[in-house]
Amino acid sequence: MFDVFDNDSDFYKYYLQLFPARYTDNCFSSFLYYVVQQLELRNTNIVNSDELRMLRENTLKSTTNAVNYLFDNEGIDKLYPHHIKGVANLINEYEGYEGYRTTTVDVWESAFVPTPAGGIPAKMMSLIDNYYNVWNILDPYEREARFHLFMVRVQPFEDGNKRTAQLITGFNLMKNGCPPILIKENDRDKYLEYIIKNDVNSFTDFLKTKSAEELEYIKQLYLQYKNQNTNSALSR
Repeated sequence: MFDVFDNDSDFYKYYLQLFPARYTDNCFSSFLYYVVQQLELRNTNIVNSDELRMLRENTLKSTTNAVNYLFDNEGIDKLYPHHIKGVANLINEYEGYEGYRTTTVDVWESAFVPTPAGGIPAKMMSLIDNYYNVWNILDPYEREARFHLFMVRVQPFEDGNKRTAQLITGFNLMKNGCPPILIKENDRDKYLEYIIKNDVNSFTDFLKTKSAEELEYIKQLYLQYKNQNTNSALSR
């Protein structure tokens, strides 16, 4: 882990507490953004504020649970398919989906062909095998780019594939001493293009950029955190 987290475990916990809300409010592939986009596409001018509030609360809860499952679980030294499935189950908790996909899906007007449902377990085992035994010699960002694109193109879950992949990618990066990522709404078009084209090289560069942005956020947040603690101590 990078120095700021190594040297201050309380700040690390504070950062993780803030992450789910930042993800829910900023990440375009969160379910909240999906619903708002659908409303806009249908030219719906009337949005039920109570339903939208409940949607955000549920999205925040499911994301918080998924983050806690990954980062608070000291037992996850090595990912296995059941860990990935566990994250997806939490992400999809309020949508009623659990386990691997059992249906045939048509992705983004047939932009690519996902793995048939019956082949998903074997594909996920292959993903883990490649990650630890083939891609382990690669630069961390290229390794995560390959993992992320492979998983999203398999489409192993009924929903929440990109959300799950983003959290797993952040977890893997932090395990390798790199800042995690937050893919935002204004990244949408290029992010989808990387997936459709399976463009590992461009996506690797993208992950490096997003990770560097998150590092700058962490540095600024740490300064605020230290100032708050200093002011609190002085006021006692």
